[in-house]
Amino acid sequence: MPESIWPPPNFRLQLEELQAEGDAQNLVRRFTVRADGLAIYATASAAIEDAESKTKLPVLDRLCIYQLVPECVRGLSRRMDLYRQRMPSPEVGGKNGPDVAPPEGLSVVVHLRAFDASEDLLADRAVLGAMADMLATIAAHFPDGERLGVPGVAERGVANVLRGVPAPRADAAGALAALQAQLTKTPEDTGMLLEAFALAVHLGHRQAAAELLQRWKAATEGDQVRAFQDAEPKLTPAILERMLPRG
Repeated sequence: MPESIWPPPNFRLQLEELQAEGDAQNLVRRFTVRADGLAIYATASAAIEDAESKTKLPVLDRLCIYQLVPECVRGLSRRMDLYRQRMPSPEVGGKNGPDVAPPEGLSVVVHLRAFDASEDLLADRAVLGAMADMLATIAAHFPDGERLGVPGVAERGVANVLRGVPAPRADAAGALAALQAQLTKTPEDTGMLLEAFALAVHLGHRQAAAELLQRWKAATEGDQVRAFQDAEPKLTPAILERMLPRG
């Protein structure tokens, strides 16, 4: 029997749930799955901000890290591709669902990378069809009891598929330590470096934050990274330096 092509080595799934606040989109939940099965579920109760540019980074201080078995990540990656193919447009909010705003201005963006394709899928209203199936499938891989707030997802009735996943802990110092431990294995994970940096700044740990910033600079040399997928301004070293704790 031939070996499965799923997941491809570069597979990455990231779901971000955002809450509108004026013109800003504040991240409240992030869920990431890598090709090796590492899953990180986190919610943010605060953010750090650069006073000059008004750029914000979420403080993901309620965190859970767990490992999906190969069969699970294989099935998840394959289903994500099937749902993506069923969608008529990358921006499916207005096409896949009625024109009904989610509670409290919630929206969801799913970032998918597999093989040569990279796509961002937006749900900014109640969802139906392939987008609802995709979000329900992703949410079925959350820790037990965690839910998305976008209408149309719970109605899919997809049960949680995981067993033995610990509940997220609201512990900023513990979250920072967990991310730092993961960064010893994947030291150039720029997203994780930013998450750890925000936690270190929030905790007032200037030395740790400065070290994480230097690592982020090295990993993103020549690049600029957006604070959110559709937000301006882009992150620069100068913006992050102004966020460092005093003293």
